[in-house]
Amino acid sequence: IVMQMDGNFNNDEDYVRAYWPFEQIRWIDVVSREKGFMKDGKISVEVRFWISNMEGIKKLLRFDFADSTNPRNDIAIVIGGEKIYTSKAILAAHSPVFNAMFYSDFKEKNKEEIELKGVDREEFLEMLHVIYPSSKKITDKSAEYLLRLGDRFQIAILMDRVEEFLVNYYDHSNIGDADMLRIADKYRLHGLMERTLSELKTTEDFQEIEQSHVFDGLSPKTIRLLFTRHLYL
Repeated sequence: IVMQMDGNFNNDEDYVRAYWPFEQIRWIDVVSREKGFMKDGKISVEVRFWISNMEGIKKLLRFDFADSTNPRNDIAIVIGGEKIYTSKAILAAHSPVFNAMFYSDFKEKNKEEIELKGVDREEFLEMLHVIYPSSKKITDKSAEYLLRLGDRFQIAILMDRVEEFLVNYYDHSNIGDADMLRIADKYRLHGLMERTLSELKTTEDFQEIEQSHVFDGLSPKTIRLLFTRHLYL
């Protein structure tokens, strides 16, 4: 071993500003014959790392909605005959619908389980993973049914997160302009509506919308916005 160095690599902010703690070697010393780094006119570099300890690595939280023994799971949501165990407090904090169901004078108030009809079990589980602090990502596939559930249960933060995803990843989404317009119109997503209209830049773009499967289902307000946008091209 020609040189051995020990040090701590600290990263308190982000990897761009993290510093390298090891001793630096001047190039003039590397090529110096006296230092002994060169052999037969060549320099070979081998770097070995041993990590003795790591701190501050974020762990993704995992929630088991099949666990009936978790004391935090104080309500069972029954969908299609299967139970999902979750927290009344978390659902109520996000949804005024669940808040009224659990804490007002509704028949579900004192029940240990409630049945939800017209809801897909896997979609409801996905919704829980998004509103719980589990860092579950929204995707093109989940976006619309999360909006549907958010709208049904009046979960504003879920609606906002899905809209933010659709706006920010618009250019990389597999959802076309027509369906983006339909989604924005149906769920009253003003930011997504503005983004979609801004992407319509030619007469051909507007013609595609008019000839699409969604046009007849758009609200009069959205159709007016379309024609106004077209006029000012």
